[in-house]
Amino acid sequence: MTTRKRAGRGESVAFDYIRSPFFRVVHSNGAWGGMTPRRELSVTFYSERRAPPRRVTHSVTSGGLGPEISRDGTTNVQREFEVEVLMSMEEAVSLYEWLGDKIAQWRKTDLSIPQQDPPEAS
Repeated sequence: MTTRKRAGRGESVAFDYIRSPFFRVVHSNGAWGGMTPRRELSVTFYSERRAPPRRVTHSVTSGGLGPEISRDGTTNVQREFEVEVLMSMEEAVSLYEWLGDKIAQWRKTDLSIPQQDPPEAS
């Protein structure tokens, strides 16, 4: 962070944006979380997908692998937790306001709002 004087305008601050070596892009279908014992907000982002079968059995033909004979496993949907974010409630309010601003900008350009369930609370 660099603080400098600007002619006639007081001080200013410049932020340089860099990515951590651990930076990654995470796809999210939703979020789960709540308050921590230290009164911070915990938000865990997850992605959803059908659970893979435990076992798939195929017949074997003279030409190689034949058609599927059976499939064992669950048909449940898995929610895989991708990343958890902990933040102070002050930061949560700031994020809430920032998201509200981005949603308002989006509504000005695209009125097709997808209907989704709200994030779950723990």
